Amino acid sequence: MPMSKLISNKKPLSLVLDEPVLYLEDTLGSVMVRGEVIANFTKDTSIQGPIEVLFEGIQRYNPWPEIMRNRPLGNPIETTLQATELSLLPPNSQGVIPAGIHRFPFEFPIPASLPTTISIPNRLDIFYRVTATIRRSQASEKQWIDWALRSVNKRKLTATAHLRLIHAIPSTVTAGDLDLLRQDPWDLHSQGPAQYRLSLDEQHDRLAISLAGRSADNLDNSNTEKTHGVRYRLNVDRTAIALGTRVGVDVMIEPTLSQAKIRSIKLVIAETVDYRMKVPGDHGVEGETRRTSEAAHMILKWAYGDPGKSPTTKSYIHQRRSSDPYICSGYSKIDPPFQLYDLGAGKESAAEEQHGGQLINLKELDQSVNVGDYFGGRFLMPVPNCSNSLLHPSMECDAIKIRHWLQLKVAVECNNETFELSLESPMRILDCRLVADDERQTILPPPPSYSPMISSRPSSACYSFWEQRQYITMDSIWGSCHLCPCQAKARAGKSSSASPCLLHERGPPPRYSEQYMRL
Repeated sequence: MPMSKLISNKKPLSLVLDEPVLYLEDTLGSVMVRGEVIANFTKDTSIQGPIEVLFEGIQRYNPWPEIMRNRPLGNPIETTLQATELSLLPPNSQGVIPAGIHRFPFEFPIPASLPTTISIPNRLDIFYRVTATIRRSQASEKQWIDWALRSVNKRKLTATAHLRLIHAIPSTVTAGDLDLLRQDPWDLHSQGPAQYRLSLDEQHDRLAISLAGRSADNLDNSNTEKTHGVRYRLNVDRTAIALGTRVGVDVMIEPTLSQAKIRSIKLVIAETVDYRMKVPGDHGVEGETRRTSEAAHMILKWAYGDPGKSPTTKSYIHQRRSSDPYICSGYSKIDPPFQLYDLGAGKESAAEEQHGGQLINLKELDQSVNVGDYFGGRFLMPVPNCSNSLLHPSMECDAIKIRHWLQLKVAVECNNETFELSLESPMRILDCRLVADDERQTILPPPPSYSPMISSRPSSACYSFWEQRQYITMDSIWGSCHLCPCQAKARAGKSSSASPCLLHERGPPPRYSEQYMRL
């Protein structure tokens, strides 16, 4: 792409972030925000003071009747979570920016403990933005032309870029969660403070446990009176589910005494949101903290079946054989019969390669199973994308806590009685940006952050700051909008051709002289 290509509207001031999306790994550390302020003036411009860069973390509550009972709603309650100010020096001491394009790079750290970016309509918004400001000098008003155009030429120029923060998985664990992790009973952490830091290996292990899935069965239980002689095994391949992906479900139902009918199979994801809103005092009314909880659940009933089978559920009926692992006593609970998501490289299943076959409505299954047969199959259930207004990524901070619970329910009718087989487990809903852009849609740990040093160059050589940044600013997507995987798929389906990227001019800024004088 030509280095002289500019943005089409030629704004006098713009701000570009190197990483509009930052992945936070360690809540006790910090992360760097990097970018550039780009000024594009058609004539020499006098400025007042330095170029100001302001980072803001904003938490905005929109009060609603349930949380503001016995009190007027009032205006939105806005709280500043974090504010960082930075000053960039002008190109010379005369306070004059010459005509042309000028680039002012910046970087500063922000705490990694900041909450995830989130937006719940009519409830809560947590967002982050970086604002650049240039103030024109009042001295320019001495010129009668500038004075006549004072209403056209704004005294203060501003540019704003929004920054999205994402937490993949918490790096701290409370005392109540310690039993979920395998630990040495003599570990001092378990007898210490209420929470401690997880090492990178422990974070990876915790993510691996989430990817391992959960299962429930009665294959080792000889007493099947409660289930009317029905033996079963239910399996969910993972409990860390990213929005816009699919979750694999394995179901095996085997009647041993009389015919059974599988009425429905559904996966229920329950979401509980705990709000904690600090209401400031006003007109003699003391400030207080309001708390409330809201619960919702989403039922997943549509699923992709095995592409090797017909779309009818009769193809999932199998005849019992003595060598079949489903009916063998002592069947292993550790090694599930199906495994789709793993941490290593491998060949994905045929269902994943062929996009899961055809959709089946499992809520209206009504499939009969005779004694001597069993129903066994694997189904891939699509999870709604990030545009849905019901499910949100799991998170926890001072203002909000979002928890999720998973239930795989199978309704079975036997001897004119209907009962339910279920698998329940806590789970996490992950941001769609934590998913690899491939056919397997593998859940990944946070990607590494940008490093300005390029290892391909000889380490002994000394390069300028602009040469180090060249590999970032020369990227074809630098300065353009970044779509999440859900948005990218939706846009790809609407239009096959994308408009060319309109990028900022490349290369270092012009060299200035302190003896520069205005004409």
